[in-house]
Amino acid sequence: MKLLVENVAKIQHAEVAVDGISILAGYNGTGKSTISKALSGVIAAYTNLTAEVKHSRFRSVDQILQGFLEDVLPDELLYTYNFNELISGLLSGTVVPPQKYIDFQALLCIHVSDSFVGAFSEYTEEISAAYADFLVQLQAAINRPIEEHIQFLVEGNLRRAFDNQINTLGQDSVGQITLFDDNASPLCYVTLKNNKVLKCSYSEIKEFAPIYLEPKHILDELPNNPRYFRIRRTRDPLMTHLLSHPEEDELAEPTIETHEKAEQVISMINEAIQGGLVENGNTLQYVDEHCAQPISLKNIASGNKTFAVIKRLVENGQLYKNHTLIIDEPEVNLHPAWQLILAHVLVILHTELGIKVFLNSHSPYFVRAVEVYANQHDIGEHCHFYRTTPGTLGLYQVEDVTGSTERIYRDLYLPFEEL
Repeated sequence: MKLLVENVAKIQHAEVAVDGISILAGYNGTGKSTISKALSGVIAAYTNLTAEVKHSRFRSVDQILQGFLEDVLPDELLYTYNFNELISGLLSGTVVPPQKYIDFQALLCIHVSDSFVGAFSEYTEEISAAYADFLVQLQAAINRPIEEHIQFLVEGNLRRAFDNQINTLGQDSVGQITLFDDNASPLCYVTLKNNKVLKCSYSEIKEFAPIYLEPKHILDELPNNPRYFRIRRTRDPLMTHLLSHPEEDELAEPTIETHEKAEQVISMINEAIQGGLVENGNTLQYVDEHCAQPISLKNIASGNKTFAVIKRLVENGQLYKNHTLIIDEPEVNLHPAWQLILAHVLVILHTELGIKVFLNSHSPYFVRAVEVYANQHDIGEHCHFYRTTPGTLGLYQVEDVTGSTERIYRDLYLPFEEL
């Protein structure tokens, strides 16, 4: 695959490959994370799109239905019964909403529960008007074009990825994010202006939802309260991956071969850390083989956290072939020796498990380690190197320096030479 990004956040123009291991180097504030967020956001937006559209339509009808029923049913009935069958019927057209309020009561008794008999508010002119308004809203939701749901979902994914600041700040330019296949044909595209999607493609792509590891570490943000931990799990895809079990996920069920390859990765990680994340009820804990008691996530050494997360994902079978793993500044908090181990682990994830890896960095140790290990494992042709360079109007472009990585090292070593 190849990602094109134009006029998004700090990036004026960038084209990067996403088919092996790609690493983007550059100074702080030059748009490296913009590329990571664009890649993560666009893949997430177009993965499982059919199911997401179905869910979006369902939620629209459910909200309208609940809004009307709150006025005509007692709470003990409204929040006791499941309306899923009725909503599915309305969306599929097998259930047609009647024009009269009294007939609607009979419809709910048939499709939800006969406990509703005699429970509805009595007919009044006010309820008649409310029911007529409900029918208008309901029909509008049922008839809403699928394309509008897709645009809404795509925009929501990108807004979350960029914390509601997608376009270049202070400028009125049109932004573009496009993902191409290996034949240079567009898989999906989005054009944006003023943090709104102007136009986008409407077809699902055959990719797994990406795994994105940011410098603000997820383990630092997890609540200790199990209840809030469960809420975080439902809202954060990475938490879902960390708490998944292979037996719950058909794709995660290992073969002998994948198990052996996973063990190889875990063995390499164990060169750096002697422990890992374990699930305890609805929470995660860190267990170190040298400590008698589990260690609070907030007390884990910072350098251990990225290793621990990758190890847990491998143990859970949550890194599949052709999965995209995106890591911002993987070298953060790592001693140079551990940077080398992590670089080797990421190369092995690609060579043995088929993971597509996208990284951004400003560590010469780390970038060089990726280059050396890629060549050692004969995947140099699948390893791509880029650097950010100044564009115009305070924006940045991305230059492909594969085969000329000395340009990266010149940038990254220059501050040391000045000393």
